[in-house]
Amino acid sequence: MHEPEFRTSRIAIALGFLAVLAVGGGGFLIGRYMAPQPHPTQAAPSAPMITLPTERPMLSRADFLSLAGKAADAVASGAPMPQEVRDAAGRRFDLVMPVGCDAPSEERKDRPSWSYDESRGRLRITIPAITWEPADWRLGDTPKINAIEGFWITRPWTSSDTCPPPVALPTPAEQPAEASAQEAATKERAAKEQTGPDSDTQPTPPAAAAEDAAPAPLAPRARETLAVAQFFLDNGTSGIRRMGRPYSIITRIAPDQLKAAQGFRIRLTGRVDRVPGGDPVQCTQPLGRDNPPSCVIATVLDEVRVENPATGAVLATWSAGHSSR
Repeated sequence: MHEPEFRTSRIAIALGFLAVLAVGGGGFLIGRYMAPQPHPTQAAPSAPMITLPTERPMLSRADFLSLAGKAADAVASGAPMPQEVRDAAGRRFDLVMPVGCDAPSEERKDRPSWSYDESRGRLRITIPAITWEPADWRLGDTPKINAIEGFWITRPWTSSDTCPPPVALPTPAEQPAEASAQEAATKERAAKEQTGPDSDTQPTPPAAAAEDAAPAPLAPRARETLAVAQFFLDNGTSGIRRMGRPYSIITRIAPDQLKAAQGFRIRLTGRVDRVPGGDPVQCTQPLGRDNPPSCVIATVLDEVRVENPATGAVLATWSAGHSSR
């Protein structure tokens, strides 16, 4: 029997190996070509960015003064109400007003008053709820208004929410007697020149002339020009309605916790409303166009608090649903 040579066997093995590679590679290529091609992967659409509205800051005393000033300027000049004033409807506010900055006084219906019994440590504060008629704000052709209640914002020319520092009132300077006599003689000569020697008109006596030369008394308390008020309608939004009753407090407080010069604070929280049939601010000029307008800002009160600025303590709270006093 003839056995293959070693070289021949190696060639046969190599050829067989090449044949296997050729068949396997061809099958791989054919299978790859015939196999279904996967669809290209599409990236999922990104969710749109949602920008949440930023919460607007609460309006303060300075903001109220600014709104009233813009509204008053529009009314006095005959211009349309600024959009900034109209957009204030619905804004939340935290309004602080100093009260009782004067010395203790008897209870009154037109302004806050307070008294303190140091021997008993008893403090009494009375803050009236001011009421108006619709005609006071030129609201004749509007839905039925049951009541208008609110507060005057005193000293509306400053944004400070604290009592002003005490200031000594100027006193009229006394004129020297010699100067007064000389001035009286001058007036007497002027009167004779005007009336003539044969006139029946009597010259002004020196005493009367001195009285005429005296300075005029100090001006009375300036009228209020800015108010915050709630307008109560038949089906309107509820708030805090006092129906003629003042905000009254009787509490005990130690003498060292009371600083009379600092007075007290009344804090109003709620939202700006609209005057029935109008804008958030209503201004009128009851004394004519040459006098500053009086304005009212419509509000809905959620809470009324009276605070002691000396300690920061809350002395009383009234809310739309509950009153602590």
